[in-house]
Amino acid sequence: MSHARRLLGVSALLLVPCTACGGLLELDSLEFTGSGGAGGSTGGMAATSGMAGTGNAGSAGSAGAAGMAGSSTGGTAATGGTAATGGTAATGGAAGSSGSAGNSTGGSDCGTLGSEYEDSSSLACFQLQVTSGTTYDFSAGALRVVPDVTPWYGQSEGSFFYQQIPSGDFAALSHVRVQSLATHSGIPQNGFAGGGIVLRAPTGIANVLITLSTLGAPVTGTPTYGALPQATPLGSPSSTNETLNTFTGDLVGFAGMCRSGNDMLLVAQSGQESSLRVIRRFPEGNEFHPQNFNQLGTATHVYSGPTLDTEVFVDYLRISRATIPDEPSCLLELETLKN
Repeated sequence: MSHARRLLGVSALLLVPCTACGGLLELDSLEFTGSGGAGGSTGGMAATSGMAGTGNAGSAGSAGAAGMAGSSTGGTAATGGTAATGGTAATGGAAGSSGSAGNSTGGSDCGTLGSEYEDSSSLACFQLQVTSGTTYDFSAGALRVVPDVTPWYGQSEGSFFYQQIPSGDFAALSHVRVQSLATHSGIPQNGFAGGGIVLRAPTGIANVLITLSTLGAPVTGTPTYGALPQATPLGSPSSTNETLNTFTGDLVGFAGMCRSGNDMLLVAQSGQESSLRVIRRFPEGNEFHPQNFNQLGTATHVYSGPTLDTEVFVDYLRISRATIPDEPSCLLELETLKN
């Protein structure tokens, strides 16, 4: 089991306007969309765990489930059914070599929410949506993702490892480290590069996220960075991202969120702080309807940079279905998830 890494010391979190964001992070036009892209060129294995090769059709086997709804060339993928033109996939069988359904692998919720991300079997209960240039593996008991450098808007898709979550309150927590790919330490030189937790609606491009992220391309060679809370309500033409929470030291710490009735509480803690704090609450007076959001998971992103210089380590995604009546209840439940 992974354990959260802790750094000693205390540093205040500062809330500052996101004057540098502009339209760079317009989640309304993204980003974590439900539409599918092109599938992988080769088929993976489909066994009873519900896993399929990255880029393959939805899934096979008795515990598998179909991939995301958007289908490019792959045709249909039903439970235990066929996967495009590659033939059938039965329990333990192999998926077809050319079958594709969007860019998700199959998976089922398995009745278990969250993962310790120890090895590849940790994603057996997840569905995947990854950009074509993104790679991921498992290193020292953590999910390691190298997100592709592509514009994070328009038809681009954020890299997303997610499960279906029922309606009702929940608390979710991840320990995240974002660092330079070139040096395997320090702060990446890519703009808006980071990772954390995303909750989204399956249609309508609505979502809410909390990630540990660089906050724009560096101007003097030293990027600013911190916790990035953001939301796009159902039916909204734009996202809300004007609040940023700056860190000092390494870009490492906790990203958490709670659904409390029709409110979303976004929580962060830097590696130099001793406790979690709520840094943003949505809807802040606007209709938000987060009960309609039911895809919850780990997401990574990179917006810009001349070369790829970001790797994200996520030690775990822990989820509790506890009732969350208020902010103190959210923080208490998230502190419990640390252990």
